[in-house]
Amino acid sequence: MQKKWYTSKTLWSNGLMLGGVIVLNATGQDILTPEVQGAILIVINVILRVLTKKEIIW
Repeated sequence: MQKKWYTSKTLWSNGLMLGGVIVLNATGQDILTPEVQGAILIVINVILRVLTKKEIIW
């Protein structure tokens, strides 16, 4: 079974994380180090990869 790309939780979480990194960089805030940001994204992606059963249709 396949799904539309815009229903992908993995793509949405990566997009939100990218937006957050851009905002933090633009405002000069050092809330999370780049290493912590990367680690959070890796954990989220691994969890979503385990839960995902459907292929994305581009």
